[in-house]
Amino acid sequence: MAIHSWSLYNCINIEFNIDNKTFIKHSGSWFEVDNNYVEKVNKFISNIPNSEVVLPPFLEEYTTQECYNKIVAEIGEDIVCMDRKFVYIENSKFEFCDLLSKDKYIIHVKPWTRSATISHLFSQGRVSADIVFSDESITQQINDSIKEAGGMEAYFINQNDNNLQYKIVFAIIYEWNKTMAERLPFFSK
Repeated sequence: MAIHSWSLYNCINIEFNIDNKTFIKHSGSWFEVDNNYVEKVNKFISNIPNSEVVLPPFLEEYTTQECYNKIVAEIGEDIVCMDRKFVYIENSKFEFCDLLSKDKYIIHVKPWTRSATISHLFSQGRVSADIVFSDESITQQINDSIKEAGGMEAYFINQNDNNLQYKIVFAIIYEWNKTMAERLPFFSK
């Protein structure tokens, strides 16, 4: 018995240019995006500064994102691995971040496999930013996870901290030599 069904056509998402016009098919709907708007969005994305956090390149021998995060924490003096450390809100669990630096960088890492992984990455960053200071019990769970991960007190998040002291970093692992403005799907931008 099928609970949900949809056509293959609705599963195909594509973005392309014809005659200097941008077309996007997303979730079964077609869009033509004004090229002035595309340029404006691309300029905005291009102006986002690169993070000051320098992470090592992802090498084949790391095999998974989880392995990469552990190695980064092992070789990085000021980074603790938070990958697979969950925080619970009501009946839901989520991963606060993948890596946390003593210098207050909340780092989310994802390999580029498809648009959905990038959407998940941005969603994770948004949820983390929204909840980190929202409730003292959540802050305590995050600090318990930091302690479990081997983080020292310098990493702990204080409920009285100014949330503007923290910076969210999206570390996207991909092989192509393209800028984010060139690589990200338009709806991800």
